[in-house]
Amino acid sequence: GRRLAFQAYLRDTWNLWTMNADGTDLTQVTSGPFDDREPHWSPDGTRLAFSSDRGGNYDIWLLVIATGEVRRVTTGATNESMPAWSPDGREIAFVSDREARGIYARQLETGAERQLAADAAVLFMPSWEPDRQSVAYVAVDGATTRLMAGGVNIAAAGEDVFPFRPPWVSAN
Repeated sequence: GRRLAFQAYLRDTWNLWTMNADGTDLTQVTSGPFDDREPHWSPDGTRLAFSSDRGGNYDIWLLVIATGEVRRVTTGATNESMPAWSPDGREIAFVSDREARGIYARQLETGAERQLAADAAVLFMPSWEPDRQSVAYVAVDGATTRLMAGGVNIAAAGEDVFPFRPPWVSAN
């Protein structure tokens, strides 16, 4: 909670930046002609997961803050975006527009993937649920939005849900 990460468009493209919570020590942490966006801190605060078009389409990438090393996590021909670290730091959930559209999780050590959610709507911003096995997310289908958790829409009927990452205040 002492350092923030964000995307900013300065000059010709989106890059990732960090700064202290009080606004000091503004640091650009990615550069180049790429569209780097949607940073999400690892639970230990040493890495950022982010989406980028560095490989031609959007994939999930990791940035080691201490060294600046960047490593590609996903490599498919489809677009993957909106990464979210699992609470234990072993998996990253992300939205994918592959044929079986949905939210997937990739195990960082083995590369194994599993689908966490499938939905015909456009999905946004997964957030790991306290059970550490599933994710909450926002689904947008035309003018209808849903806040999905545990496979159920937890928003009131007709409620306008903005597609930001759902935060968890506690395990309950």
